[in-house]
Amino acid sequence: KMAEYLELKLKPFPQVKFLFPREANAVFVELPRPIIDGLHAKGWKFYTFIGQGGCRLMCAWDTKPEDVDQFVADLQSLTAK
Repeated sequence: KMAEYLELKLKPFPQVKFLFPREANAVFVELPRPIIDGLHAKGWKFYTFIGQGGCRLMCAWDTKPEDVDQFVADLQSLTAK
């Protein structure tokens, strides 16, 4: 459910390119390097092993809507620059 919610919340961002269909608890997206670096600087942990900006965003069993909302808020703060 939370990966589905994350996918829904990311769709409005033109900087987010979906790489693959959402699967279970994973959302695969491509992000610009400055946004990746900014999210990491804000403490978000995710793998970036798919090409230049490919990211694997995972939702755990205990991920809450508030966690997704905070991630999206942090993403939005970085895209507004």
